[in-house]
Amino acid sequence: MGVKVEREFHRLSVFFTLDLGQTAKAHSFLACATSSRLVPSRFDLCIGEWDHNILQHDLRVSNNYVSKLIGHKSEVCGLKWSHDDRELTSGGNDNQLLVWNQHSQQPVLKLTEHTAAVKAIAWSPHQSNLVPSGGRTADSCIRFWNTTNGHQLNNIDTRSQVCNLSWSKNVNDLVSTHGYSQNQVMVWKYPSMAKVDTNRT
Repeated sequence: MGVKVEREFHRLSVFFTLDLGQTAKAHSFLACATSSRLVPSRFDLCIGEWDHNILQHDLRVSNNYVSKLIGHKSEVCGLKWSHDDRELTSGGNDNQLLVWNQHSQQPVLKLTEHTAAVKAIAWSPHQSNLVPSGGRTADSCIRFWNTTNGHQLNNIDTRSQVCNLSWSKNVNDLVSTHGYSQNQVMVWKYPSMAKVDTNRT
C-alpha cells in the first residue's frame, strides 16, 4: 500500500495504491491530517476537500472513504489531529474552526470568531485541551481555544496573515509563520505571548 502525493497548481492530488494493485479515485484537496499512530478503528487519513467535506480514510480497507464529516460551508483548508488522536480540528474558508470527536459526525464545537479563512492549527503538546488557530490576512490573529468548553482564552493580532503554527515539544513556546504583509517567523512565549524572536523571510 502506498500514497503518492503530487502538486497540481495549488491543489494536492492523492492516489491510494491498494494491495490488489488498484488505484482508488484521486482526490483534489486543500488539507490533510494523518493519525499519529495506527490504532484499530481509527482513521489513518483525513482529507479536507474543495466541496467543504472532510473524508475519513482507513488505509487498511479498499473503500474510497469510510466516513464523511459535513460542517463547513466552504473549502476546508486546515486539519489537525489532537496528540491523543481523539479530536480533529478543521479550519475553513468560511472563517470557522470546528472541533470533531470520534463519536459523532457533527462538530462538537463551532468556533466562529475568526474573520478570515483558518488554515493554521496546532494542538498544544503541554495542555491537552489547548489549541491555537491562525487567520488569514483579513483576520491576522492567533486565537487560543479551550476545547473542553469552547472558550477563547487569548487573541493576538499579528498584523499579518498566519500561515502555520507549531509548538516546541520541550518548552511552552509557539512558532508562527506569516505571509502578507510582514513575511516573518515569530516565536512566542505562552501564555504571556511575549515575543521571544522575530525573523523576516
